[in-house]
Amino acid sequence: MQWGQVDEYVYEKDSSGDYAKESELNWQIKNMFQVGLNVDGGYKKLKGKIHFSALIPDDSGIMEDSDWWDLTDMKTTYSKSENTITQALDFSALLKYEFQPLYCLKIAPTLAFEYKTISFEARNGYGWYGHEASPHVSWDDPAAHYHASLFGIDYKRDVMQIFIGYYFEFSPIKKIRMFESCSIAPYAYTASYDTHYANAQSTMGVDYVDEVCFFFTRVKYSTGVYYILNERLECGLNMSFFYAFATLGTNYQKNHSEKTYTNMTEDKNVKGGAGAWCFDIGFSLKYIFL
Repeated sequence: MQWGQVDEYVYEKDSSGDYAKESELNWQIKNMFQVGLNVDGGYKKLKGKIHFSALIPDDSGIMEDSDWWDLTDMKTTYSKSENTITQALDFSALLKYEFQPLYCLKIAPTLAFEYKTISFEARNGYGWYGHEASPHVSWDDPAAHYHASLFGIDYKRDVMQIFIGYYFEFSPIKKIRMFESCSIAPYAYTASYDTHYANAQSTMGVDYVDEVCFFFTRVKYSTGVYYILNERLECGLNMSFFYAFATLGTNYQKNHSEKTYTNMTEDKNVKGGAGAWCFDIGFSLKYIFL
């Protein structure tokens, strides 16, 4: 199962010329079931693994949308919507070079490539709009306008990232195999696609695209234990944690009916941003063919 959150940001230059937060959307990943397959192999000290997994589409908590229309510390808008994950796929390929200084200990540097994609739908929203009052007020001010029904938002994020790190394996007794790994991404690229609809039929609205590059701002830690049932079969309990620090990039916008995007970073000093975190816990079965 997986828990986490995908965050998207919009920053704009304020009157002093500094980038200030204008918008933040938080897409929850809550109690989501995940299924997948690993294929491991290698030759002598060089080992490899290919991984594929998918989340089972379902309702996934809420999506929170916040705005700072005046580019100050006062949050003027806050809304909540029912959140659904419509698709989520992970693919990765990993290489490691193992050293075995002791019969019960293995250590390896690792290099991995990952591709991920995840899509959300936010519907049945409601919220408080302080920027619709005059003068503008905070979203929780009694003068803020309440909207009992909001139009939907769709969001998709594609991620490509490279990780470097280490792998550590320890077998304290014959039937038990414990491991941990830690890695950091020297480079990652995300492309996020966001549509804010302006009608109930989801045919009108504004499309946004954010392209963000990350350098040494994504980390991942995994640990687990395997019980060796026999020479062919093992069962395991695994946990992992991933965190991506928020980073800004280029923002593009267009009307939903148009085909050509406008670079808002060049034209209006608007930047899009991305961040995320997730925690996984799972049970696995491993069958050894060779």
